[in-house]
Amino acid sequence: MNKTFGSTCMIAGTAIGAGMIALPMTLAKLGTIATLGLISVTWMIVYYSALLGTELTIRRGESLTLSEIARRISGRGAEMIAIGCIMTLSYALLAAYLYGGSSITHTLFKVTVEQEVPLPLILKMAAALLCLFLTLGIKWIDYINRLLFFTLIGLLIGTIGGLGVDLEIKTLPSMTTTLVEMKTWTVAIPVIFTSFGFQMMIPAISGYLNRDAIQIRRAFFWGSLIPVVVYLTWTMTTLGTLTTKAPALFDEIIATNVEVGDFVQMVSKAASWSHLQLLVWGVSFFAIVTSALGVALGLVDIWQKLLPGSTYRCWQRLGAALITVAPPFAIALLTPGAFIKALGFAGMILVIIAIILPTYLIFKDRTCVEATCYRICQSPFIRWLGATFALGLIICELYNMLG
Repeated sequence: MNKTFGSTCMIAGTAIGAGMIALPMTLAKLGTIATLGLISVTWMIVYYSALLGTELTIRRGESLTLSEIARRISGRGAEMIAIGCIMTLSYALLAAYLYGGSSITHTLFKVTVEQEVPLPLILKMAAALLCLFLTLGIKWIDYINRLLFFTLIGLLIGTIGGLGVDLEIKTLPSMTTTLVEMKTWTVAIPVIFTSFGFQMMIPAISGYLNRDAIQIRRAFFWGSLIPVVVYLTWTMTTLGTLTTKAPALFDEIIATNVEVGDFVQMVSKAASWSHLQLLVWGVSFFAIVTSALGVALGLVDIWQKLLPGSTYRCWQRLGAALITVAPPFAIALLTPGAFIKALGFAGMILVIIAIILPTYLIFKDRTCVEATCYRICQSPFIRWLGATFALGLIICELYNMLG
């Protein structure tokens, strides 16, 4: 039971991060009714994807990564597709996090010290710091990440509590004028799916719970449901603060595409007291930093395995850190508004990793039907629903990229 609880916390902690900051910016244009419906449907799809990945892992009898499972079931080609998707996803997320953290810092400097620090300069400093942290080794990164995560949780509780004091939930519109616009949905769907990105933990959780199908199912059920509560609470309190105290700013979010730093400034400006403004900035910044460290650490480990060995291990890790940070830095530097754009692109890649590839591998692995742990994974109807959602999400993001 303690292991199940711990696994639940790890799953929820992995999901809750930078994606949470983007949700109010995209969901404001839907209204409360559509927001509740879209998050609920996405949660069900995400939970199903966790069962798919777990089914594949348990059938193999050992805690293998998706790429290793793909090689065993479908050969080297499937393995390379899985590795390519995982690395692309990681780079897209890092680009979003670098841009988002720098945008928040840029706006914070402008508001607090009334000094304009160029965004490219902040991006360079953020990339250098991230590269430095990645060379410290996993032990130090683990300690730093724990400190940052618990700080984030404390700030989040304080911020939601503070914002909710004078909140009038009835001021939130149930529907908006932008609800019928296709662009509103094509932007929101990939971003929401990305915010539930814990699927990379499936092998680790399966091994930790000794491949006990029941305990793993419970861990992923509650671990994915907790973020739903947090996301809805965060979205409703931040947007409700704007509709209650600064409706003009809420109208601006609906009418235009605001930067993440500007959105955080809007919420902090609408907050009733100065300390609460600092909490809002703190939640936004620490959410992005904790997510960035986790994703970057996984990517560094992949590159360390691919790079040739060195007599001096520190030089190998430095090389892996540079290869990890340089591409997303370039993307963030050259792409205006990269936070939402990169999160949406990451959602398209994530849906391949979480639904399309596992569905194909389950279908390909039909010889093990008698070893099925979750009957839902063998349902053709549910498979088609999942595949339809995945295809729809990919079409949404391609529309965003081409539009």
